[in-house]
Amino acid sequence: MKYFFPLILVPFFILSCAINPKSLKKKGEIVEIKLLPLDAGITEIALAQEQAVVIPKNVDWKFSTNSTLVHDKNKDHVAVYSANENSHNFYFPIDNFNQFRLTNSAIEIKRFYNSTELVSSILLGFELSKDRTLLRLKPLKLKIDKTKVKLPRPDNDLDITISITIKGFWMDKMGVTQSKTVADVDIELKKIVLGKEYQLKKIGNEEYLSFDLEKTINKNIKSDWFAPVPLSVDEKGYRLADSLGNFSIFIEVAEIDDFGKRVEKIAKSIKTIGKSIPQKAP
Repeated sequence: MKYFFPLILVPFFILSCAINPKSLKKKGEIVEIKLLPLDAGITEIALAQEQAVVIPKNVDWKFSTNSTLVHDKNKDHVAVYSANENSHNFYFPIDNFNQFRLTNSAIEIKRFYNSTELVSSILLGFELSKDRTLLRLKPLKLKIDKTKVKLPRPDNDLDITISITIKGFWMDKMGVTQSKTVADVDIELKKIVLGKEYQLKKIGNEEYLSFDLEKTINKNIKSDWFAPVPLSVDEKGYRLADSLGNFSIFIEVAEIDDFGKRVEKIAKSIKTIGKSIPQKAP
């Protein structure tokens, strides 16, 4: 006699649901990164540009921040898009070149569908540590109208992981060009609803990225700290006159269907149970 278990049909039934019409939007994809200057009307919550930055001279790269999030890009419930940008002025000088502030207050990532339709917009702002030696990033605004990942029709939200890599380029006092990754950090956002405009709001000492303060899943979301970009110096260790911080930035956004992850987990559990079930009666 064989055993039959109707539960095994559950994953197939779930996976056969209709697809959300706002998902799987991949055709004609264009991804842009823009570095936004101080006069771009960025919210005052991003305060890094109001203070001078202490620029590192000797960075212990052994302790640079590393990304720990890994996603299987081949899975149906994960879709990834990315872009990069380069610039030569991470800082701008103040006080007769004795101090420096960040040139840009925020980073904007946009994804277009069919080349012209804006379907995703993410705004990240810089934050400076109290001792002005470290930086980190936090989400200021976000809106996902259509997603690249496949969503079943009942599902209208997704998780998002934003991975940011910043690489600095400079000349040391020996005249040798150096290049190091100063930031390799992630920002994780949960249950982002399609079509809703999220904004960072501050209440007391807490910050919420939300379209409705009754739904405060994404609270105090920030990346790890990372070092500012070093500057080129002469043989005596003084900053070269035209050095304002050469850097490149690479951003990868992973859109993740948490519903799909649950289905995969159920399927694995059932597969494990199936292996332990005898195929024939004794």
